[in-house]
Amino acid sequence: MEDDTPFPSIEIFEVLTSTLDSIHQAAAEGAPEWTTHIAREQTRGR
Repeated sequence: MEDDTPFPSIEIFEVLTSTLDSIHQAAAEGAPEWTTHIAREQTRGR
């Protein structure tokens, strides 16, 4: 079955310094468009 949601990858983290930094790194490593990172806590982000 094909998934037709716009989010091919949703990753949930307990703690990240910044979700923006994390997603930029994932993009640089070839993550597909619409990849999403969610953090329960950010230690440096907003």
